[in-house]
Amino acid sequence: SPSVALQAQTSPNFYRHPFVKTFLRGVVGTKSIFSTNGAEWSRQRSWFAPAFSLAHLLKLVPGMIEESLVFKEKLTRFAVSGEAFSMNDATMKLAIDFIGRTVGDIHLKSQTEYSPIQDNFAKALCWTAGQTDPLWKKALSPFMMNWYTRRLDGMLGEVIKENYRAGRDDGVEKSILDLALKGYLKDTGKVGGAKAVRPDLDPEFMKIALDKYSFHIRTSNKTSADTK
Repeated sequence: SPSVALQAQTSPNFYRHPFVKTFLRGVVGTKSIFSTNGAEWSRQRSWFAPAFSLAHLLKLVPGMIEESLVFKEKLTRFAVSGEAFSMNDATMKLAIDFIGRTVGDIHLKSQTEYSPIQDNFAKALCWTAGQTDPLWKKALSPFMMNWYTRRLDGMLGEVIKENYRAGRDDGVEKSILDLALKGYLKDTGKVGGAKAVRPDLDPEFMKIALDKYSFHIRTSNKTSADTK
């Protein structure tokens, strides 16, 4: 029903069922804009909203073009050599590198070299059990997916922390997380003064950043399918 869909999207009183955090925590996390409610959701929405303005999206285009050119070169080499390859694997790596550049201005380089983040994501995906899969895989599926997603979260967390440890002096917001961090620091009063804190040492922001990254990485399989 269009009217019900509109109500769910715009109603300030719309709350997600508590089961969302239990069932979807591996995809949306527990502190992201996709899993929070009420005032907490409104605060996060205000932090991330500027990142989706046309002006900021245009700033992301050069990075997208760079990753697309790498993808083009790979396809050209395959076409010239006649080598058989997996389009799903190629587009998944492209999607993950896109996400690294746009969400956190991080070069994951999944398309050109071994990426443990991409590898653990792919292994977690392989343990998704369907109805026709053998019983042993269905039994092991939740444990193995949890193992690989925990490893993935750990790696993503270190990448995000390292990116903020390095810091930047130009003052230019280059990613979705940069703009979200700006809003977060202003909203929490941690801009300058005694309350100032490095992003990589702020547990609340790091949890939000990790959940945001994790969501996009884990949904990149859908993105790669759309790319094809």
